[in-house]
Amino acid sequence: MSKTNDQISKGATTKARLRTAAAELIAEVGWRGVSTRMVADRAGLRVGLVHYHFDSLTALLLAAVMPVLDSLNTEVERALRDAGDAEAGMRALAGPMDRLHEEAQAVLDLRLLVEVSMEAARDPDVAQAVAPALARARAVIAEWLSRAGCARDAEDAAALAAVVMAAADGLVLHRLADPALDAAAAVAKLGRLIGGRAGE
Repeated sequence: MSKTNDQISKGATTKARLRTAAAELIAEVGWRGVSTRMVADRAGLRVGLVHYHFDSLTALLLAAVMPVLDSLNTEVERALRDAGDAEAGMRALAGPMDRLHEEAQAVLDLRLLVEVSMEAARDPDVAQAVAPALARARAVIAEWLSRAGCARDAEDAAALAAVVMAAADGLVLHRLADPALDAAAAVAKLGRLIGGRAGE
């Protein structure tokens, strides 16, 4: 028996409420601190609905986090689109990084990113789920590095993109622990270092 449009709409709303509740709880108590009961209570729904809409608690937590990764990737891609050289590109990347510390929703997103990264180091299934999003980010940065003349070839661009991502992630984590860190200065320095490689 097929579902009616009303049932489909109600199901989508329920799933959205569960994802929102899960995201809030991951940020508050950590990935492994979240339980099915906690999510249901936060969403104001029956526990059975969690199991009905998601195969597992991990599946629900990933459903809460993956849109954040996808959105950040889109923001980075947009920021780099018009960056003509290394310094301009790193300044463009600094925008999304700063946003992660200045807006309430962005701060929540940052906590989600930290939590899913730590869980990926412990759970191969989570690592497998988030790997494509990370690969997409590296590919976007590698393409920009090639376009800006900062890499010798595709292999060099891919390696350098991994370094840029690692540096950006590290700065984000340091800013989380120490808001006084001048990330903009660090980003500008990295841009100058990368730009200096163009003549190699």
